[in-house]
Amino acid sequence: MIQIMPPWLRRRVGGAVVEGIGVPIETEVDRSTESLRLRFPNKDVEEALGYLGRERRILRGPGESGSTFAIRLRKWWDSHRTRGNAHALLTQLHDFLLSSNNVPVQYIANSGTTVTIDAAGVISPVTEIPTWTGDGEYPSKWARFFLVFYFDGDTLAVPLLDEDGDPILTESGEQILTTVSLFALTPADVELLCAVPREWSAAHIDRIYLVLVPAGGYAWGIPPGIEWGDVGKTWGGGLTPAIITC
Repeated sequence: MIQIMPPWLRRRVGGAVVEGIGVPIETEVDRSTESLRLRFPNKDVEEALGYLGRERRILRGPGESGSTFAIRLRKWWDSHRTRGNAHALLTQLHDFLLSSNNVPVQYIANSGTTVTIDAAGVISPVTEIPTWTGDGEYPSKWARFFLVFYFDGDTLAVPLLDEDGDPILTESGEQILTTVSLFALTPADVELLCAVPREWSAAHIDRIYLVLVPAGGYAWGIPPGIEWGDVGKTWGGGLTPAIITC
């Protein structure tokens, strides 16, 4: 401002007056510029990613890097275009678990319509399970669905939390993960699994079931699981899946 002023506003008194006016203006310009920069997800601005994620309703997965999360946040318009259907839910769930629990997940509506996303993020064609009975309340309670997780072990990777329930971070801002048994989940672990299904399901859904199938276990009646009459298979013959209601 001083450079563009006439000579009488550049001297000791006039210059001080102009500087007193100009510094607050330039400070506001700098703040506005920085604020606009923070609106564009960038891995180098770690503190802004959490705010943008909450605003855009895209959750950062356990152990997910800032660069990966920033890329997901940039696609939020396209992601929300189909929000509420099974494909959008499975895609978000796969991305959320990719860095910690990358396992196939099967979506089954209470009516028997099913679709699966594999560990590579490929979604299968939609099919029907003819023998599916849901939770026993279909068709009166049709606005429900199941998510079946096919784990390659019997543990779940979750963020290590401090005494306040916040994730413990490394010096670089990354979460520290620990493993817990699928059969001894805490309320925080359950919330971790329910967060994306609850956020990305349709508004009319009144109940979500999560079926956690460990390695060596099987869920009766869920293809490619075990059906009644299969040779050599008995009820309770494998590890029983853990079931969560969201």
